[in-house]
Amino acid sequence: MESQLIQNLVALSLISLMFSLGLNQTFGEITSLWRQPNLFLRSFLSVVVLAPIIAIIAALPLPVGSALRGVLLAIAAAPGAPLTTKRAVMAGGNFSYAASLQVTVSILAMITVPFWGFVYNAIFPATIISDPVAVLKAIVTVQVLPISAGIMIRQILPDIANKLEPSVTKIANILFIALILLLLVSTFHLLIGVGATPFIVSIPVVAIWLVIGHYLGGPNLDERSALAVGSIARNVGLALLLIQLNVPADRMAEILPVLLAFVLVGAVGGIIYSALLKKSPT
Repeated sequence: MESQLIQNLVALSLISLMFSLGLNQTFGEITSLWRQPNLFLRSFLSVVVLAPIIAIIAALPLPVGSALRGVLLAIAAAPGAPLTTKRAVMAGGNFSYAASLQVTVSILAMITVPFWGFVYNAIFPATIISDPVAVLKAIVTVQVLPISAGIMIRQILPDIANKLEPSVTKIANILFIALILLLLVSTFHLLIGVGATPFIVSIPVVAIWLVIGHYLGGPNLDERSALAVGSIARNVGLALLLIQLNVPADRMAEILPVLLAFVLVGAVGGIIYSALLKKSPT
């Protein structure tokens, strides 16, 4: 029952968050990154290419079939966290760039996630993305279609978009918070006993992602900070969806606390990074 509730909340929160994201941005705002090819390539390299490569390197010494390996690979393949733009702005990032980056990687996920699924399958004997085709269908359903619908309404019927956006955003945030709280309540007792290994592995991975994003962000501090945060802000809902599609339900109790540990490290890493930026503007 609890597992089914989590599964439903994952789908509903992703759909509503992505629909809200589309309603919030005009087509011109969303495509602003596309008109800057150099920045686009650096952003794509940091968020979509190097993040999974770092995860693969970190996963190689981990036991075959371990929950930590699966979570690490799933979360690295899932860019575009729903709160990426808000987190980037809190770190001093450029709103327009952060929003365009978030939408771009969320849409491209229908290509990049199955691609990394094939790569994972070629490297590891047992992986978290065993059926890339099913993953593609799921991403189109919960991310691409809702974002596209929101963009179309904003572009064609802006007045309706303005009326819908506050309510949709509020519902999306409530569903997302409910999902996080449910995960915390259902796995916190397991998190206590998960051990130090998930933290030992995830801390350097998150730190490297931050450094890569920071330096690939270029000379402008607002773009640099936005890309750094965008590189560590992985899509927990999408990662959880990947896990649910490919892992037996009886293993979820083992996997969820490891996922939560990684999320905590990413959140703390972002807070520390933001604090360091405020102390040193350069």
